[in-house]
Amino acid sequence: MLQIYPPDFLNTVSESCQALDKVGSRYELLKDGDAINRRFPLFNVSKDSVAIYENDGGMLLANKCVAALQKMFLLNGGILRDGERVIKLTPGNVIEINTDQAIYRAKSIIIACGSYTKSLVASLGLHLPLQATRTHACYWKLKDASTGSVNSGFPSFIKSSNRNHIYGLASYEYPGLIKICDHEGIAVDIDYPDTPPYLEEIKNVIRNIMKGVDDTPSIVESCLYTNTPDRHFIIDVHPQHTNIVIAAGFSGTGFKMAPITGQILADLSLGRHPSYDISMFRMSRFHGVIKDIKSSL
Repeated sequence: MLQIYPPDFLNTVSESCQALDKVGSRYELLKDGDAINRRFPLFNVSKDSVAIYENDGGMLLANKCVAALQKMFLLNGGILRDGERVIKLTPGNVIEINTDQAIYRAKSIIIACGSYTKSLVASLGLHLPLQATRTHACYWKLKDASTGSVNSGFPSFIKSSNRNHIYGLASYEYPGLIKICDHEGIAVDIDYPDTPPYLEEIKNVIRNIMKGVDDTPSIVESCLYTNTPDRHFIIDVHPQHTNIVIAAGFSGTGFKMAPITGQILADLSLGRHPSYDISMFRMSRFHGVIKDIKSSL
């Protein structure tokens, strides 16, 4: 994992190094652009750039991860119900879940439905400040397919600036194509019409700090984030109905945390106190979520 910073981010670099030292994570500080470009020839960053390289970092293959987690869920007695829309939730000691196909009852539930969470929990008296944001996953052609591949040692990277965060992954999903995306996006409604993407910020990064990468994308795929105002998660129980657990607003950074987030949600749904401090994820940090009631966590 390679984090590339401009010179005015030196405080962030120092804080990141301190955090990595604290947890004993191995890393290498590349102190100027020449060092970055020599180490990873696909880059052509400016001389005053700084980077932190974590050799132990990598990327997750989302489809395979989800398939593995679903397999474990089924092996432990779970039942998957795909393509079934939840229409209504009725709270109580036993919660009733109405879908477009059936009615279910449960002693506790976990609501983790991405951009649909806001509208679904509104019927439970919650007004979560969640905003759906449309981004795009873009794949760009490499002039030399070997230079940006996983086998070549090319890292996942993030190019940070005061304007945006452009990130990339080595060529793997589509041979010869490198994934480079803008972490930011535009606010949309849930059922938004897919309009032509704005890719100029990504193109500028490709033109300015990379070489051997085509600046016209070969593949563009839509992606939907659900953001909170502070970009931190919401992991909490309903202030009035503690058998309803809510996980939302992962702001484009939640997938890699799924196993530990799942353990926390399981603890909450079973009435156990989680073994991790999740106080920063309480919904009560936002004004007006629900009047005169605080989170019970």
